[in-house]
Amino acid sequence: NVVIEKARPIRYRETYPEWTPQAMLEDPLALVLSKAKEWCYEREFRIMGSPTGGPAKLVDGQFVPLPDGALTAVILGCECPHEAKLTDLINEHAPGLKIKRIARVSNVYKLQLVD
Repeated sequence: NVVIEKARPIRYRETYPEWTPQAMLEDPLALVLSKAKEWCYEREFRIMGSPTGGPAKLVDGQFVPLPDGALTAVILGCECPHEAKLTDLINEHAPGLKIKRIARVSNVYKLQLVD
């Protein structure tokens, strides 16, 4: 599957990635492909796209179909700018699908899953 081939592995780290102009030039995806080391058991890969196109859409503009039961929950990131809109969309198209949120833990590079 072409979409799956474009998935990028997450880098698990002890500290936040650098957010300097030089670091962003050297590794512009560091911020979106990094997670705290405690999540390494997930062995996560990410597929990045946009609403107007990208690897998550097929040639005909439709999103990649998933078999029934492929999703058990949607996890919204700690800085999700459209939480209410996404929640409404999920409830409309996948009623009963669990929606969880990630929250930062103060003063450490650690995230917490909240139901």
